[in-house]
Amino acid sequence: MPISIYPDATQALPEELTLSHFLRTANNHEDKALKEFKEPLKILGGIDALYMDITKEPGGANPPVSGVLFLNAHASWRAAIRLALSGQILPTFMTLRGSIESALYANAMVVNPTLQNIWIERDKSEKSRNECRKKFTAKKMFKYLAEAHDQEFSKHIENIYNSTIDFGAHPNTRSILASTKIDEHKEHYTPNFTYIKAIGTFELSQALVACAEIGISAFSICLACFKSHPTIEHFYQRITSAIDTVPLLIRAFDLKENS
Repeated sequence: MPISIYPDATQALPEELTLSHFLRTANNHEDKALKEFKEPLKILGGIDALYMDITKEPGGANPPVSGVLFLNAHASWRAAIRLALSGQILPTFMTLRGSIESALYANAMVVNPTLQNIWIERDKSEKSRNECRKKFTAKKMFKYLAEAHDQEFSKHIENIYNSTIDFGAHPNTRSILASTKIDEHKEHYTPNFTYIKAIGTFELSQALVACAEIGISAFSICLACFKSHPTIEHFYQRITSAIDTVPLLIRAFDLKENS
């Protein structure tokens, strides 16, 4: 079954694409993207600074576990950017979904502090595991989000969350078939799957824009955890400024908004 490194690959590839070859290719792709995307990375760096700066001052997240989930949302978001830069688009959206989910869990614990212990005790028994599953459903997470923020914001985040699923967080025809082509042979057909999308492809540019939008979204969700932060209003202002940079990123990649 053929594997493509790039959808438009012209270089000769080894007959067997080993793990080492794949990792080297992904690393080289990332290095090239770091040089190519200096302006987009400045925008993403500005979003990253929000996460870093809010943790520098006194007035941490409350309840405490929400702060750990906030950090995991940030770590997942950074990982998604690295995956996107290496051209691994479907895993990028899997990781972005995880970032949103960590942020949603953090927010839920603010609205309902009893969830903190339910989450901590998840692995104590099968009963506690099932209890955690019942309490942390997507439907309930968006309900808590509406309580902490408002219904319009909750619906907006739900739409973004669902878009990560459409673009690869779940295996579905829309995402997987976009990375697949069918090679026709004399007597049979074989699927050819693209593991790494090349720089300049629509999918890679779209993934980096999604990283910006979801980085802002996850941070916005988690602001409910920092109500006691001494400069919380400052961060609300910075989020507004960060939102204004997303159209600049879209134009930098020559994409259409909402594409």
